Amino acid sequence: MSTTTSNLGMAFVDAIVAPNSLFKTYQHMSRYGHFVLLGVLLAAVLSQYFFFSNMSDQHLLNQQLAQVSDLTKSELVVVKDAMEKSLPYTGIFVGGMQAASILLQILLISAFVLVVAKMRPQSAVSSFKDTTALVSWCYMPVVANALGLVLLAFTASSPDLPLSVASYGSLNELVLHLDNNHPLSGWAQSLTIFDLWVVALLAVGFKNKLALTGKNAFVMALAPFAIVYGVWFLIA
Repeated sequence: MSTTTSNLGMAFVDAIVAPNSLFKTYQHMSRYGHFVLLGVLLAAVLSQYFFFSNMSDQHLLNQQLAQVSDLTKSELVVVKDAMEKSLPYTGIFVGGMQAASILLQILLISAFVLVVAKMRPQSAVSSFKDTTALVSWCYMPVVANALGLVLLAFTASSPDLPLSVASYGSLNELVLHLDNNHPLSGWAQSLTIFDLWVVALLAVGFKNKLALTGKNAFVMALAPFAIVYGVWFLIA
């Protein structure tokens, strides 16, 4: 792996597998921050659209109904009717919701980083645009996640896959295997190895651009995720 990022293509690779190389020349690459943010959001939307678009309507409906099995008969009729009407838009809706969640995370973390940067004169970032670009680069694992989902869907013997495949990198799919009725199912499906990857990239970015120690950079990177998933775990 090159020790510099002299072009955008190498910068994308470095952002995922060699972040130190990226951040050493970050002033040059920060100008592409808005393109990276757009790419991350589009990857989330398009991968979900691809995953759902080839499923048969009946399979998708059955999968969705299986997740709401605790409804009464009358409630089930209403929900089923609504689901049938929305089937053609499932991929776009799920992808859009995922993209909105990612965008909110990036903006909130960027605001948090800006507050810290303002308190550190030696920081290499000084504006919300700078911090948003920095955090957007650190969310490149979203693209890796999206590519993995597309690959799984493309190589499957049938397009009618379980909905859980969309969360193939989650704690639930990899380790816990909780059923849909378990109180922690949603929590375990949402927490993924790609979140941990993002935390690792954020820690490297904060160390390089905020002049923090490795320990403090890691704590700062982990804090937003620990708060959200910690509170969710406690109230689930």
